[in-house]
Amino acid sequence: MVIATLSMRLPPRQEADTIRTLCAFWNSTRALPGCLGGGVYEEVGLDRAALYLEIWNQAHDLEAHIRSAGYELLIAVMETAPGPPALSFQFVAETRGLEWVEKLRLTDATPPTSASH
Repeated sequence: MVIATLSMRLPPRQEADTIRTLCAFWNSTRALPGCLGGGVYEEVGLDRAALYLEIWNQAHDLEAHIRSAGYELLIAVMETAPGPPALSFQFVAETRGLEWVEKLRLTDATPPTSASH
């Protein structure tokens, strides 16, 4: 599994247009073979930012996506950022779920002690 993450500040006065473009890009990406999920998230604050996420079953599916002509739209969006965007790819070898949390919590059932005042 590969998780692709783009974090970027939104261009001033173009925040809504940028989010709409990222959503449109995501809507076409989610239908591609091997795409398991993802989405577009917006941080609201003084420096508004967007988080764009794609989760891929296999690296070769993501590689085909990156090589496609359609990927140029994402690159164009990144170029509008007022600061350097952060694009990263996490290659996941193992995923654990709630069972792992339960196992850890049952293994050490002793509650932590609080410091006395």
